[in-house]
This record gives sequence, structure tokens and C-alpha cells, in this order.
Amino acid sequence: MTNIVVIGCSWSRAYDNTGAKYFMSWPEHLAAKHSDLFVYNYSQYCNSVPGQLLTQQLLFDIFKNTNISIDAMILQFTRHGRKTYIKSIEDYKKTLLPSKLTLKETKNYMEYPEELCYYDEKTPEDSLVVHLNSANVNINSPSKIIQSYTTEMLYGIDSTSLNVSLIEQHMVKQCHKRNIPVVAYKHLHTDYTSHLDFVLQDCVDFDNYTIDDGYHFGQPGSAMLADIIYEKLNV
Repeated sequence: MTNIVVIGCSWSRAYDNTGAKYFMSWPEHLAAKHSDLFVYNYSQYCNSVPGQLLTQQLLFDIFKNTNISIDAMILQFTRHGRKTYIKSIEDYKKTLLPSKLTLKETKNYMEYPEELCYYDEKTPEDSLVVHLNSANVNINSPSKIIQSYTTEMLYGIDSTSLNVSLIEQHMVKQCHKRNIPVVAYKHLHTDYTSHLDFVLQDCVDFDNYTIDDGYHFGQPGSAMLADIIYEKLNV
């Protein structure tokens, strides 16, 4: 079995606009189409690039200590301008253990628990992590999250547009350093692409696949993206 680790944001979670009882993210489509893969999806709604970096570094350690190989990593980099606040990195690390993930109907697929994917005003007061959209990161915002969490979160990881592309490049290099095959891409158009394998918006009929104003893909788009990713994988 080939172990694939995915780190992304809501664009790598499951969305549907047909009323289907069960619908899948592109990482689950990838697992469903290829039974020789086991996919661990750590994507979180509204995740920031610095939040993705932290998750990657913790996962390298976790998988090493649990004797599970990372045979390939897929990095779906999120929007610039988001922030992640964390109360306890050690406690957050415990939520990333493979044993804590949710096993879905596709038996070779697990994902970060839906009940831990908090962001913006949907975040409860006892949450370990909060991800903030760019519209909510202004310290002067009247947002309840800004008022209550900027003082309570012990670890604030900044996400400025100047630094984000450098963080992304660093994450790709961290895979290369460990000889882990990596597929790195962005959902939306960007000016910085040298470290990316592709930009989704630039290589498909993007508007025909989006189902909401957040640019999320429904089931046809997710299935299509799984095929693109598989073609890029070197496993």
C-alpha cells in the first residue's frame, strides 16, 4: 500500500450541490479510484499557508514515530492573507495522529475530523486552533473571533503575501530533503508558480466545475482533479 498525505484547505474537502447522501472530496475520489493507495487527508477549512507549514512539520515527526511511511505528499496551497492561531502545538499535534482521523466509506481513505475543522465565527471557545479568513484578520475588526482569540491564542503565525510564496517553496523543499515525492499546486491563479506543478484555474475549464462563490468543486470537478493529481504522482 502506498501512503499519500494531503495538506490543503476547504478546496480539498468534500462539497456537493445535488443533494446526494454521500459525496467525496478529491482525495477520497483518488483513494476510491486506486485501491493500492491509502490517502490521509489533513485539509482544514480556511487553513493558512503558515498553518499548513506547521501541520507538515508535525506530520513528518508523527509518521516517523508511528512507523508509517509517507510515500508521497500533495500540497494544495491555500489563499494568501489567512492566519492560524494555536493554543498548544503539542495538543494540536495529538489531533494529527493517524488514529485520530475519520475513516470514511472509502476504506483506504481517512480525513481530519469534521468536528475539529473550525474557522472564523464558527470556532467554539475551547478550540485548540482557529483559522481566520483574510477579511477577519484585522485586529480592529469587530469580529467576535478577533476580540476573544487574539489575546488567548498563544501562537500566532503570520501570513503576509510577501512571505507566503517563500513558505510554499520551503514546504516543497522539505519533501525533497526527505526524498518524498511531492505534488504542489494552487487552486486559483497566482503570479508565483516556479515551485508549483500546476495551477488548477489555469489548466481546466474552471468555472464549469465550481458550485459556489468560494470556488469549491462539486463531484465532477473533484473526480477530474483526482485524475490530474494521479497523473502527477511519482509513486
